[in-house]
Amino acid sequence: VEICQQPGKDAHIDALVSFRTMAAASSQEAFLGPYLNDDLRHHLEQDIVTFTMGFLSFPFPYLGGLRRAIQAKNRIEATVHDVIPKARAWVQAGNEPRCLLEFWSLAIQNAAKEQNVSAQDVP
Repeated sequence: VEICQQPGKDAHIDALVSFRTMAAASSQEAFLGPYLNDDLRHHLEQDIVTFTMGFLSFPFPYLGGLRRAIQAKNRIEATVHDVIPKARAWVQAGNEPRCLLEFWSLAIQNAAKEQNVSAQDVP
């Protein structure tokens, strides 16, 4: 699907790429918001698109597409694992959550208090 950038001009943009980019950006903001910087946004966007395209190609994976998708998933997972301690520290300091990761950290913290266990013991 192509959309013309300006009427009367020959420059077209691929709408699917634009929509995927917007979806990746909104997901990043919702999940990791304040922990993002330009470099991390760029790498996550690439990994999210690689992950999506690789799994959309299944059961007919393009050359290495599924393998690259799994590698991208692993990089996304590692990024989130790096941010989790920061999100926990933010909510443990009594601050209001700013993204889904912090909301989840707060929910786990509250569940742990209710169950009188460590936050690590809450599933």
